[in-house]
Amino acid sequence: MNRLLRLATRNYIIKFSGQFNQRFFTSTTRMAAKREFVCILPDKSDALQRRLSVRDSHLANVKKLFADGIMSSGGAYLEGPAIANETPSFLGSVVTLVGDSKEEIIEVLKADPYYTNEVWDWEKVQIYDYLVAVRRAK
Repeated sequence: MNRLLRLATRNYIIKFSGQFNQRFFTSTTRMAAKREFVCILPDKSDALQRRLSVRDSHLANVKKLFADGIMSSGGAYLEGPAIANETPSFLGSVVTLVGDSKEEIIEVLKADPYYTNEVWDWEKVQIYDYLVAVRRAK
């Protein structure tokens, strides 16, 4: 009987320890998680031609950021609805990026062709910590 009790106790302790360690690991992981930022990036008033000329390289950068898990969403904001076969009335970009700090996010943005080709009006850029309540996959 003592042997059965010891085996049962040992199995319970192992099982309990595993659950405790898993809870601890999950909690620690949440605490160390990267932050998400929403970035509002207005275009300069004379940027339309520059935006269109570097758009392909910008989108290649966006695809890499998305694949690397740095960008969680992104797109342009417009003055009005997009009309088929017409150039949209771009006002700027809105992106959500994941990183350790605001400074890291700024470095990521400054490496983008829209920054290096002076599409975005950097003096008007807004970057905020972002806490997502709900998210639907497109």
